[in-house]
Amino acid sequence: RQQSQDRDVHMHFRFLWDTYKVVLDVLKSNVRLEEVYHETARHAFEFCRSNQRPQEFKRLCEMLRKNYQELHKHTGKVPAHQVNPTNADTIMRTLETRCKQMQICTELDLWRESYVTATEIYELMSKSRPKPHLRSMYYEYLGQIFWKSENHLFHAFACLKNLQFVKAAKSNITKEELQLLASKAVLATLCVPFQKGSDIHASLELTTEGASSPYEKAKKHAQLFNVQTVPTRDSISQNLVEKGLLPLACEPCKKLFALIESDFTPLSLCQDAKPFLDEIMAGDIFDGKLVSYITPLKQTIFFRLMKQLSEVYANMTIDNFENAASIVPFSIAEKWMANAARQHGINIQINYSDKAIVFGAPRKVDMKSMRQPLIEIGLKLQQAMQRVAPEEQHRQEKLEKQQLSQNIVRRIE
Repeated sequence: RQQSQDRDVHMHFRFLWDTYKVVLDVLKSNVRLEEVYHETARHAFEFCRSNQRPQEFKRLCEMLRKNYQELHKHTGKVPAHQVNPTNADTIMRTLETRCKQMQICTELDLWRESYVTATEIYELMSKSRPKPHLRSMYYEYLGQIFWKSENHLFHAFACLKNLQFVKAAKSNITKEELQLLASKAVLATLCVPFQKGSDIHASLELTTEGASSPYEKAKKHAQLFNVQTVPTRDSISQNLVEKGLLPLACEPCKKLFALIESDFTPLSLCQDAKPFLDEIMAGDIFDGKLVSYITPLKQTIFFRLMKQLSEVYANMTIDNFENAASIVPFSIAEKWMANAARQHGINIQINYSDKAIVFGAPRKVDMKSMRQPLIEIGLKLQQAMQRVAPEEQHRQEKLEKQQLSQNIVRRIE
């Protein structure tokens, strides 16, 4: 009996699915039934989502894509009864359907299909100005796509673009909604790994892989945001500060931003950041919508600390290291140290017999490695002198200028 019921349900599902396909095929080019076509497509989306049918949903996306492409094949004047793909209303209806399609793609974990849909939405938006809620929805789900692919740079850029757009376009937005968007943008930016010594444009542009190179892929991603240059961590954080978006975030996010983005990274970075991380981790802020950022944030803080330790210490005990890196247990810290050595170029070894961590290979101190730290110390001391004794500093500079001018006059004579 159970098998008979299952067979009946399957037959009904099959009949309903075939009905959707036939209706879409019949209505695909009739201008008078265009609205019915898009409504049927949205009903088919809901059918796939409610019954968890990812394979049928992929076939449905292919069918809609093929139907839209066939509208462009006709040359010359479009007949009165046929859908005109260049018509503004047609583009808008297609755009709304594609946005719904991208939403359900993310819910069904069809991330490759959702990225293809995002590229289609970008092309449609370039032909017609979308409604504000559709553009915001586009940035929101594009950010989810990049988060799933662990592309934190473009996830942060999507959060920034969404915040900027909503702040400018939506006049009736509540303070809580704006604060949530700003907090997400700040935390997403902090999750982006620090660039190595060279900039992304210099380090990735010189690869010989052609269109599959990381830089070419990054340029392709940037085009989805209608920008010509690839964003960087510095450019995103600079936008947050210069455009007054950072103050809109909640207090723990602002404190973390000040700690991590500081030029001088103290060895107590983990202890200083832990209360704010715990506050976000508790889930009381925005109903836990920021909790997913905690692990990447801890990794960013950990790698920042590792870089600082490798510059200050030659070695340290594991106990002291555990105290310094208190935000993660040592079992996780071991894995992250291996990643730091492989991805961030930090030379590190764990000596289990002596219970010690060794930073860098044994080598003589050369002036090349000391040059930059000495320059930074000199600049910091100069800034401190200007704050402590500005009059003395001004008098000294005036005296140096007088001596320089006297020397020039003496040489001329």
